[in-house]
Amino acid sequence: MSSRSKSQIRPIVLGLVRRDQQILVCETYDAVRQKMLYRAPGGGIEFGEPSRDALHREFQEEFQAAIGEVQYLGCIENFFIYETQPGHELVQLYECSFLDPGFYTTETVDGMEGSQPFTAHWICTERFKSGELHLVPEACLDFL
Repeated sequence: MSSRSKSQIRPIVLGLVRRDQQILVCETYDAVRQKMLYRAPGGGIEFGEPSRDALHREFQEEFQAAIGEVQYLGCIENFFIYETQPGHELVQLYECSFLDPGFYTTETVDGMEGSQPFTAHWICTERFKSGELHLVPEACLDFL
């Protein structure tokens, strides 16, 4: 968790990347609710940084990847509880694409969050729309 006070709103940016009927998502596990959660790639917006620039920076940092065809979709105000901790985010949501077509040829995309490796997965949007899997923030479902 960052040094930011738990009572502050966190501005973040997320990028919906599509491959046919799939989107690229990162997964996390809420041990308290015993539920796997999925979220589009992205991260925090730094003070004074335009959200579009933050999206490019996050994809470069996490995947060493350039993105293009960036289209603003909207802002989502997200109130949530993760492992008993309340959160409040303002999510700038974009649709974007990888410039390197190689990212679309595998079932997973390896990334790094700081020094921690992670794997993002291509998952069919119907699995989220049906409620089988849980996309967060839930309002992202409106953009699938």
